[in-house]
Amino acid sequence: MYLLITDVDNPAPDDFVNGALDSKNNSYVTAAYKFNEFKTLDAMFARSYSDRALDGDMDGHAEALEIDVSLDIYRPGNYTVTGELYDDNNISLGEATWSGTTDKATLRFNNIGGTSGPYILRNLLLSRAEGEGLDEIEQAYTTQNVSSGEPVSEFTTIPMQDSGGIGPLGVGITTTTYLEVPVDKDNNGKYDSLQIKVGMQVVTPDEYQLEGWLVDEQGNLVSWAHTGPVALEAGNHELALTYEGRTLSDYMKTHAQASQKFTLAALKLYTGPLKWDEINDEVDIAYTTNTYAFGKFEPGVKGARLLLEDFAENGAGQWTAESPWEIVENRAYFSPDHAWRAGDANASLQTVFSLTGIAKPVLKFRTYYKLYNTNEFGYVKASSNGNNWETIATFSNKIESWQTQVLDLSLFGSKPTVYLRFELNSAGGSSDDFWYIDDVIVAGQLNDSDNDGLSNDQEIALGTDPNDPDTDNDGMPDGWEVDHVLDPKTNDANGDADSDGLTNLEEYHHGTDPRNPDTDGDGLPDGWEVRQGLDPTDSTGNNGASGDPDGDQLTNEEEYQNGTHPNNPDTDGDGIPDNQDPKTEFRFFLPTIFK
Repeated sequence: MYLLITDVDNPAPDDFVNGALDSKNNSYVTAAYKFNEFKTLDAMFARSYSDRALDGDMDGHAEALEIDVSLDIYRPGNYTVTGELYDDNNISLGEATWSGTTDKATLRFNNIGGTSGPYILRNLLLSRAEGEGLDEIEQAYTTQNVSSGEPVSEFTTIPMQDSGGIGPLGVGITTTTYLEVPVDKDNNGKYDSLQIKVGMQVVTPDEYQLEGWLVDEQGNLVSWAHTGPVALEAGNHELALTYEGRTLSDYMKTHAQASQKFTLAALKLYTGPLKWDEINDEVDIAYTTNTYAFGKFEPGVKGARLLLEDFAENGAGQWTAESPWEIVENRAYFSPDHAWRAGDANASLQTVFSLTGIAKPVLKFRTYYKLYNTNEFGYVKASSNGNNWETIATFSNKIESWQTQVLDLSLFGSKPTVYLRFELNSAGGSSDDFWYIDDVIVAGQLNDSDNDGLSNDQEIALGTDPNDPDTDNDGMPDGWEVDHVLDPKTNDANGDADSDGLTNLEEYHHGTDPRNPDTDGDGLPDGWEVRQGLDPTDSTGNNGASGDPDGDQLTNEEEYQNGTHPNNPDTDGDGIPDNQDPKTEFRFFLPTIFK
């Protein structure tokens, strides 16, 4: 703007006077203003950056470049950052976008193989998620960790395919065929997992596998899944990605989400193992699920108590680490900032905690390893005295990306002291072996003698019987009643807390919520659905509002509004289908007296 006025690169006050017809210093003094009388932006760029190359398979060729952009956030909210990357020849390599609520935005640039750095981040834009622009920088940052002296082969070239087409390796994703399948193994009304089946067309028989992320409506990563290699013949097939219900439940609880749709994103199809340079086909935004209410997925651990939680972000803490175990930063694909790592050694990573009063403890952690020589192993061991060790799990060979492991520690339930050890045994093996450990959690249920879902301590506090799963003998377990805000000491089986036409006891048997008249949220009351032979916990297909199980061309919602039966095409039995005669009628006929 100044150049249009003065043609001076860095104008001083005198530059504005030169060539003027008249001037006067201190011409006017404004009134006094408080610093907070002027509106500040909700967020701005902090002008602080860092970069790193990601080498997921540790082959010396990175698959992507990530640049962290720091933000100064003055008002909490959802923000979006976009930026463009250029190589050292000033050639544009593409744009990346980040959305989130934190003060650090990470821009990830893929497919920059065959180029050389240092790389330049330009045209950096910050906006609110709804589109309001807040800040911009034309020339933002030049990479520091990727210098011009490094070879152009540092980044692997990934062949990108058009979504829905057949890739060069003989397979393609059929983007129009997705099937969403919530899985309830024990028929308790809560989903153990969410499957998304993806259709594909195979030309060349081979082993294929699929991976994909679930993101929430705010664009945040929720969970990752892959299928493992599957042998497929030529023809049309489907592969199913399975997302653990407990993970989705924990995520919604942590983020205080009453309901959520999930979107399948970054869907990639590989030939053979997950090798980042052998992507055959991909779809950026593939499919969005139905809406799921919080509580529709199995909770992480009912009545759980957290005994150990360590994400390696705050140092060694409670761990005893033998060299070369160390906390490293940004070293593995899909890893958070920090993780434990060791390789080519016999060494242990150990901690200790108490399981007093805890039943059914479990160990959950994320891991990524390459231990494929015959004498290379990783062991997870536990002990109650630090001398006699039980092997809980053994790892060998390799995996191509991070996986979550859940191990049963029930053998050590109620033990006052438990030692946990990650033991690497790879000395003298391959020099490029490694084992990563991250996000270690130990949790378990408090002792529950009658298995009613309430711990003994909770029962004592409530005044219920810790040795009787149904203290008031009304047919509903004490824990279920507490979960649904009913009284476990009063027989309220015949009550109808939500006035939906089902008694509390009927709600328990049908897996519905006695405090919600429409458990599955399809607009059809639970009681009406049960009376009409529909499933009140399923809002899809013939059980949902748009279903038509009797084929009379009236949806279930229309049948409900009309007072007709969704499983009888002629509710009043008059020979006229409900869609032509939508009201149940009583017809009276007078006898014929005169001819």
